[in-house]
Amino acid sequence: MQFYLNNSSTKYLGCTLRYKRIVVDGCKLPRKSKPELLGGSLFHAMMAEVDDRHDFNYFTVVKKPVHWDEVNGNLAVRYAMLADKIYTEHPEWFKDCRREQVCEFPVTTIEVTNDKGEKIGVAVHYNFTPDLMYYDAEDDCVVIRDYKTTGKPINGDLFTKYALESQPFFYQLGLIWASIIVGNPLDLPPHWIKAILNERVKFGYVFINATVGESGQVVVQPLRFVDTNVLNRYRQDLSEKMQLAATLHIKPELASKEGIFTDACTYCEFRNVCAMNDPDREDMAMKHWPLGFKTYDPRIKEL
Repeated sequence: MQFYLNNSSTKYLGCTLRYKRIVVDGCKLPRKSKPELLGGSLFHAMMAEVDDRHDFNYFTVVKKPVHWDEVNGNLAVRYAMLADKIYTEHPEWFKDCRREQVCEFPVTTIEVTNDKGEKIGVAVHYNFTPDLMYYDAEDDCVVIRDYKTTGKPINGDLFTKYALESQPFFYQLGLIWASIIVGNPLDLPPHWIKAILNERVKFGYVFINATVGESGQVVVQPLRFVDTNVLNRYRQDLSEKMQLAATLHIKPELASKEGIFTDACTYCEFRNVCAMNDPDREDMAMKHWPLGFKTYDPRIKEL
């Protein structure tokens, strides 16, 4: 028995019933449809490939990436221009780098006792996919940059929102664990591993808005080292979440509507089902979930 733990699934654990439905049962979630959201997927596809041969003309003429035809033509071209702008202005990011590397490896096995008194080993597979990682020789550190596309103004409100995200801690903890696991599962170079184990990892967001002005906007956030004290607290919290998740995979009946107590129901995909307040009707509604089901596997990108 195994399951994948990624940054999104740890947030689902804020309500164990939501986690059960998405990760254990495999309920599909609504597909992105807004042009700026599809444009974000388009932009990420471009940045995964951009190099000295893949420039603006390549993306607009030779190869049109995923979602190109679903995004308004002018908006798609703007994203291509912004991808080219980032590469042109920051070529040093792409010299000794990893782009969209799927980082997945087993980190531990947790024993859970089932209803029959049997101990079941549940393997936890850590999963994350940094948009861009590279080594900064001048500062002897590994840098993680994450692209955030948005249709909202790039201002203090947006910076504050992402300043409180768990993503930097999840990524750095993953790099630390990958560096000490026998076999080097991510095939990291020795100088990367040394920097990671010395906790020399910097993180910063790159905000992109293709909807403003004549040519869009790119804001590169200053890099910062991840706070070690917060990282240690996050490590403990994540260990507890791993235990909870493993238990739910063996005993899914323990899941409950905890979102009620944290106001998490407001934006939950299953709020109309839970609002029935009738277990039999809710079970019937979930058996006929209109979006269907698929195995939860964050290694597979939704197109």
